[in-house]
Amino acid sequence: MRVTNRMMVDGLMRNIHNSLKRLDKKYDQVATGRQFRYPSDNPVGVTQAMKLNLSVKETKQYISNADDAILWMESTDSALSEYGKVILRTKELAVAGANSTLPEDSRSALADEVGELLEHLIMLANSEQEGRYLFAGTQNNRPPYIKQPNGTVIYQGNNQSIHIELGIGVTMATNVTGEEAFGAIQGLPAGIDNIFGFLANFEENLRSGNLDAINDSIAVLENANTNLLRYRSEMGAKVNRMEMNKERLEGLKLNYEKILSNIQDIDLAQSIMELQIMAAVQQAALSTGARIIQPTLVDYVR
Repeated sequence: MRVTNRMMVDGLMRNIHNSLKRLDKKYDQVATGRQFRYPSDNPVGVTQAMKLNLSVKETKQYISNADDAILWMESTDSALSEYGKVILRTKELAVAGANSTLPEDSRSALADEVGELLEHLIMLANSEQEGRYLFAGTQNNRPPYIKQPNGTVIYQGNNQSIHIELGIGVTMATNVTGEEAFGAIQGLPAGIDNIFGFLANFEENLRSGNLDAINDSIAVLENANTNLLRYRSEMGAKVNRMEMNKERLEGLKLNYEKILSNIQDIDLAQSIMELQIMAAVQQAALSTGARIIQPTLVDYVR
């Protein structure tokens, strides 16, 4: 077959164009750090990368959920710890007030302290975390406990649990409601349904010198402390579980990211070297092409 000058020129241009396309693709890889830019570059790789990106995003959200839950439960435990101090101090006052030889003015001073403890406990029961009240159930956009003009403290939250998603189909209740922490106490006097009413009644008994009622208060306070320790124990166990789950999720995220990197990321050093080789080949092709193409009539005119 006769090879014409036109055929040589066309072949040269086609090869230079293909080389330029490969050079452009390699340059794009180096610039972006990715092996592919369009789905057509690697359909299977793009599909895998999309699934892995979704898995990484979901895992990050679960880790964020765990962080929020741990902070919430630690804040709850801190408030319950302070509540425990109030109970223990009140019990000390009850033991002191039950002494029949205690002067009336001393017993009145104990009553004054109980009144202050009651106010402090209301503040603890209305503890909040990032604008959400810890003991209000799911109605946590307002204070759960309100003190009425007559001194009665009422609960305006609910008994619903706040569930945090730990994984696909796995949730955990992370809150303690006000009714559970401050209301579920055995031995409360008739007509009293929470610790606040109990403390108010205890203060009155101290002022009136009702020694029998003061003695009975000690058992109620012990029950309140037992109830409190139960929920603190639950919070501690849940925090430990949440931290272990978070550690597992962080390891899973790293694994996803490693696999994703293997699929879509380039070896930068290797790609730069390949780019330099391709650029040298392209330049050599241009120089060689300029020499092998036959001279034109213009060259002879010169």
